[in-house]
Amino acid sequence: MCCTFRAGCVHGLGWALIALGLVGAAVAIGLDVLYAGYWFAPAVMINAPIWGGIFVVVTGGLAVCSGRNPEKQGIMVATLVMSIFAALAAGAIFVIAAFGLGLDAPQCSYYRWGPDKWYRSYYYYGVRPGSWNDLNCDPAYGLHAFQLVL
Repeated sequence: MCCTFRAGCVHGLGWALIALGLVGAAVAIGLDVLYAGYWFAPAVMINAPIWGGIFVVVTGGLAVCSGRNPEKQGIMVATLVMSIFAALAAGAIFVIAAFGLGLDAPQCSYYRWGPDKWYRSYYYYGVRPGSWNDLNCDPAYGLHAFQLVL
């Protein structure tokens, strides 16, 4: 009795995995759009949530198929194997998002303040709109933190 296959639970889990994978990939694409051209964002350049999101979406699709067709053993095995890969990808995404929150976001602030942040000229000129250092760093903090929670 404890080891019965519950197709409805697997089906619902599959749709949840698809939704989480798509949201994670969308957040990564948002980070890419905002910060891919800057040297201070190596965690953004890795694009781990995009590839991890693909693993999770494929795993979710297999789980949905497995929930609809519980008599097909091959789909269940494929779901299990892809679940292992998706869990490994999620662990890598967590580590890279923590690295990004700890390194990318502060580096964005350093980039914004520029090379003369210790000199008097910074206080005189400041960050002017449209200049090379007119960059909002708040999304870097927010999106990396969201990836950690996700």
